[in-house]
Amino acid sequence: QLVERLGEKYQVDELAAKYELSGGAITNVVRFAAISARHAGREQIEWADLQQGVTRELRKEGRTI
Repeated sequence: QLVERLGEKYQVDELAAKYELSGGAITNVVRFAAISARHAGREQIEWADLQQGVTRELRKEGRTI
């Protein structure tokens, strides 16, 4: 359903292929993106929300984009 909301399946696939993240890290990325969208007053997650979540998770693991 996340893919449908984003409306850009190829980008979600690209995100998954580009960054090696554990299942827990992926969960954190999606949670961060959802919270960011709500704080911005949006009902949908945007691509930038996911990218920020990935950046945050990689930093926590001592990695960079």
